[in-house]
Amino acid sequence: MIRPMHFPHRVRLALATRLRGTAAAFVLVLVLGACSSGHADRQGDAALPTTGSRIAAGGLVEPVNEERVIIPQISGRLDRVYIEEGDSVTAGQLIAEIENAELRAA
Repeated sequence: MIRPMHFPHRVRLALATRLRGTAAAFVLVLVLGACSSGHADRQGDAALPTTGSRIAAGGLVEPVNEERVIIPQISGRLDRVYIEEGDSVTAGQLIAEIENAELRAA
Protein backbone atom coordinates (compact mmCIF):
# COMPACT_ATOMS: atom_id res chain seq x y z
CA MET A 1 0.00 0.00 0.00
CA ILE A 2 1.27 3.46 -0.92
CA ARG A 3 1.09 6.12 1.71
CA PRO A 4 0.55 9.77 0.69
CA MET A 5 3.56 12.03 1.14
CA HIS A 6 3.29 14.71 3.77
CA PHE A 7 5.36 17.86 3.31
CA PRO A 8 5.97 20.53 5.89
CA HIS A 9 3.98 23.74 5.45
CA ARG A 10 6.98 25.74 4.10
CA VAL A 11 7.70 23.15 1.41
CA ARG A 12 4.05 23.07 0.30
CA LEU A 13 4.00 26.87 0.14
CA ALA A 14 7.20 26.93 -1.94
CA LEU A 15 5.84 24.29 -4.33
CA ALA A 16 2.53 26.14 -4.71
CA THR A 17 4.33 29.43 -5.41
CA ARG A 18 6.60 27.78 -7.97
CA LEU A 19 3.61 26.09 -9.63
CA ARG A 20 1.67 29.38 -9.82
CA GLY A 21 4.70 31.16 -11.31
CA THR A 22 5.14 28.45 -13.96
CA ALA A 23 1.43 28.51 -14.79
CA ALA A 24 1.45 32.32 -15.03
CA ALA A 25 4.47 32.24 -17.38
CA PHE A 26 2.77 29.62 -19.55
CA VAL A 27 -0.45 31.65 -19.76
CA LEU A 28 1.57 34.79 -20.60
CA VAL A 29 3.32 32.99 -23.48
CA LEU A 30 -0.04 31.78 -24.82
CA VAL A 31 -1.59 35.26 -24.63
CA LEU A 32 1.38 36.93 -26.33
CA GLY A 33 1.37 34.27 -29.05
CA ALA A 34 -2.33 34.77 -29.68
CA CYS A 35 -1.93 38.55 -29.87
CA SER A 36 0.78 38.49 -32.53
CA SER A 37 -0.13 40.27 -35.76
CA GLY A 38 0.84 37.36 -38.01
CA HIS A 39 3.71 39.10 -39.83
CA ALA A 40 5.67 35.87 -39.85
CA ASP A 41 2.93 34.17 -41.87
CA ARG A 42 2.87 36.93 -44.46
CA GLN A 43 6.65 36.85 -44.85
CA GLY A 44 6.48 33.10 -45.44
CA ASP A 45 3.94 33.58 -48.23
CA ALA A 46 6.17 36.14 -49.94
CA ALA A 47 8.94 33.59 -50.30
CA LEU A 48 6.85 31.27 -52.48
CA PRO A 49 8.07 31.13 -56.10
CA THR A 50 5.84 32.47 -58.86
CA THR A 51 4.99 30.12 -61.69
CA GLY A 52 3.78 32.55 -64.33
CA SER A 53 2.99 36.08 -65.31
CA ARG A 54 -0.18 37.90 -66.23
CA ILE A 55 -0.22 40.59 -68.92
CA ALA A 56 -3.28 42.56 -69.99
CA ALA A 57 -3.38 44.18 -73.43
CA GLY A 58 -5.90 45.10 -76.06
CA GLY A 59 -5.77 44.29 -79.75
CA LEU A 60 -5.84 41.39 -82.16
CA VAL A 61 -3.22 38.67 -81.99
CA GLU A 62 -2.44 36.73 -85.15
CA PRO A 63 0.47 34.43 -85.98
CA VAL A 64 3.30 35.99 -87.98
CA ASN A 65 3.54 33.10 -90.43
CA GLU A 66 -0.17 32.93 -91.19
CA GLU A 67 -0.84 32.81 -94.92
CA ARG A 68 -4.02 34.09 -96.54
CA VAL A 69 -5.26 32.98 -99.92
CA ILE A 70 -6.16 35.89 -102.19
CA ILE A 71 -8.60 35.06 -104.96
CA PRO A 72 -9.35 37.84 -107.47
CA GLN A 73 -12.87 38.25 -108.83
CA ILE A 74 -11.50 38.31 -112.40
CA SER A 75 -8.47 36.67 -114.00
CA GLY A 76 -5.67 38.32 -115.93
CA ARG A 77 -2.04 39.42 -115.79
CA LEU A 78 -0.83 41.64 -113.01
CA ASP A 79 -0.25 45.17 -114.24
CA ARG A 80 1.03 46.69 -110.97
CA VAL A 81 1.92 45.26 -107.55
CA TYR A 82 1.83 47.72 -104.63
CA ILE A 83 3.32 45.54 -101.90
CA GLU A 84 6.35 43.33 -101.45
CA GLU A 85 6.62 39.88 -99.93
CA GLY A 86 6.53 40.09 -96.13
CA ASP A 87 4.67 43.44 -95.98
CA SER A 88 1.75 43.77 -93.58
CA VAL A 89 -1.57 44.50 -95.23
CA THR A 90 -5.06 45.26 -93.97
CA ALA A 91 -8.43 44.03 -95.20
CA GLY A 92 -9.59 45.99 -98.26
CA GLN A 93 -6.11 47.40 -99.04
CA LEU A 94 -5.24 47.57 -102.75
CA ILE A 95 -2.28 45.25 -103.28
CA ALA A 96 -2.24 44.84 -107.07
CA GLU A 97 -3.97 45.80 -110.33
CA ILE A 98 -4.88 43.25 -112.95
CA GLU A 99 -4.32 44.04 -116.64
CA ASN A 100 -7.37 43.05 -118.58
CA ALA A 101 -7.70 44.21 -122.18
CA GLU A 102 -11.36 43.19 -122.36
CA LEU A 103 -12.29 45.49 -119.44
CA ARG A 104 -10.50 48.45 -121.07
CA ALA A 105 -12.24 47.85 -124.37
CA ALA A 106 -15.65 47.89 -122.76
